[in-house]
Amino acid sequence: MIKHLLIIAGLGLSAAAVQGQASNFKRVAEQFYAKGDYYSAAHYYEKYLSGKTPTHSGYNAYVVQKQGAVLINHNDLGGLDATLLYKMGDCYYNLNDFIHAEQWYKLLLQKDSTSHPLARYYYGICLRANGNYNIAQQQLSQFVKENTEGEQYNKQAQQEIDNCVFIQQQLSYGPTGVKIERLNNTINKEGANYAASWLNNNTLAFTSTRAEGYNNALYTAAFQGESDFSKVERMNVSAPKNIQQGTPAFTPDGSRMFFTGWVVKNGKKLSAIYTSEQNNGRWSEPALIDGKLTEESFNSRQPQVTPDGRYLIFSSDRTDGIGGFDIWYATLDSKGMPGQITNAGPAINTTGDEEAPFYHGPTQSLVFSSNGRTGMGGFDLYSSTGNFTGSWTVSMNLGYPVNSEKDDMYLISRGKGLLEDAIFSTDRASLCCLELFSIHKNYHQVFTGVVLDCDTKKPLEGAIVSAKDPRGNEVAMIKTQAGGRYTIQTDAGIALTINGTLEEYQGGLLTAYPSKGDTVYAQELCLVKKPDPFKNKTEVTYQIVFELKTEIAKESYPYLDLIATYLKANPAVVLEIDVHTDGLGSVKSNEFLAKGRANACAEYLINAGVSGRQLKPVGFGECCPIEKETTPDGKDIPEAREKNRRVVFKMLNNGTTINNGTPIINGAQNTN
Repeated sequence: MIKHLLIIAGLGLSAAAVQGQASNFKRVAEQFYAKGDYYSAAHYYEKYLSGKTPTHSGYNAYVVQKQGAVLINHNDLGGLDATLLYKMGDCYYNLNDFIHAEQWYKLLLQKDSTSHPLARYYYGICLRANGNYNIAQQQLSQFVKENTEGEQYNKQAQQEIDNCVFIQQQLSYGPTGVKIERLNNTINKEGANYAASWLNNNTLAFTSTRAEGYNNALYTAAFQGESDFSKVERMNVSAPKNIQQGTPAFTPDGSRMFFTGWVVKNGKKLSAIYTSEQNNGRWSEPALIDGKLTEESFNSRQPQVTPDGRYLIFSSDRTDGIGGFDIWYATLDSKGMPGQITNAGPAINTTGDEEAPFYHGPTQSLVFSSNGRTGMGGFDLYSSTGNFTGSWTVSMNLGYPVNSEKDDMYLISRGKGLLEDAIFSTDRASLCCLELFSIHKNYHQVFTGVVLDCDTKKPLEGAIVSAKDPRGNEVAMIKTQAGGRYTIQTDAGIALTINGTLEEYQGGLLTAYPSKGDTVYAQELCLVKKPDPFKNKTEVTYQIVFELKTEIAKESYPYLDLIATYLKANPAVVLEIDVHTDGLGSVKSNEFLAKGRANACAEYLINAGVSGRQLKPVGFGECCPIEKETTPDGKDIPEAREKNRRVVFKMLNNGTTINNGTPIINGAQNTN
């Protein structure tokens, strides 16, 4: 019979283990587990299983990946109770070690699938994080059907199912032009190395646990170019006893630093934001500026300063937020101290957690991490365009390969493009911890699309396509080629407003958003043909509005434009322009006025591109009224005079009327 194997980080089971000693290990493990110290709890649970005597008082999570995995016979673990299996899975899950957590949850579900209902939910998340998307969807769907733990877990499980679909979509795309590289071992030494910020052009500050005891502290590294760093040194920043430090951020001149200080009490991380000033290379005693390290206070953390030095952005779980941790920002005064605090709003924040914000000035992009949206799993990086005095666009997932099935956070960038020269933190290559990676993107993107006739779907060659960026700057103006196709090259990461025009068509408009690839395939831009002003007739009547006797009013331009479009599309047609006035005034003055107006119409059409040979302007004056303008007793009828003031467009062939259609009368009033 094939034996089922379980991977355990640590030493194998000892056949000579003393039962009483093992019980002590379990008791100690339970104490650590109750306090939320999953590092130590996992260590002592494994000592309980292996019977080995512990050599130190605490579990070192960072050496898990170095110890080597020992294969344990599942049959030897058959006597373990389901609660212990669940707690082992829970320890590794909280350590973000999804590989080992998956194995413990799997063993539990094989042994007892009902005693711990949430085990299948966490098992599904582990499967997703480990790249087993189809099985993850199956397990999560089964959890939703069987769930008795509340609607909240159903929603979270459904989001994880959506994540699996999103991941497979992302992975199906072609090359992205994005290069992701782990920074060298000078930076990514054993332990966690994350949350970087540029102190100046040649100095990167970051958070690390490389010191003895694996406490989080602030470090700097010298930038050598091409993602190469050297000379890592601990920053000389004092802190109260037992407070860990991380996420440094600096004002543009490097004179003031903000950072997170935190402690862990009863398994809960309590965090606040501190500030310190630099003087002759030394940092002053930190001052608390937001939050308190007590369980009664809210938490604030992960500060960043905008490139112009005007705002401090950070994450906080204030009670007046939208939910969980939100992104907030505060104005900074002339001394670099924060003032009024504002929530970034629902375009950024969800009922989940939004953390690790960064504002990229060149693209006006607010970048942050969130676990409250459909993504690739864990924390994903998102961006939204806007500014702190206006509104923000809908947040967009930065996609694969920037995001992974693990946690992706703390993006900073100093390139012209958002991903041109960026650094971020991810645990995609580590069993336990965040590490620093670089991002370099070839920052060009190509928008390609086609312009079609809306009715016939026929490609429209020669259409004028113009494009503007989000600030209204014109990016390109080109003509469509064969097949109605166009191609526009821009800097990557921006959306375009694309407008299409063609002589015989009404203008069309669409917005094309950047995608993860270098090529953006814009949706079809279809144009509606301008209406035929004659509508299968050879004569139409319209009340062109005139100002100052013979000057055509702007409100009549659209109709004359339709006439011009028709004539240019039908160059064999000759159009007679007959202008009639009402009966007010003398016969001679009305004839003169009518001829002037007819010539004005002809001049407008010529300026619109119509050949003068196609036009025959005629002024009829008060001749040929449609209706009598006075009553039998001599009273004036304004409505009749309005109808008599008209322009009749007649299509001619070699100077002969083809056919007299039924007149169409519409338009607005003008004066004789």
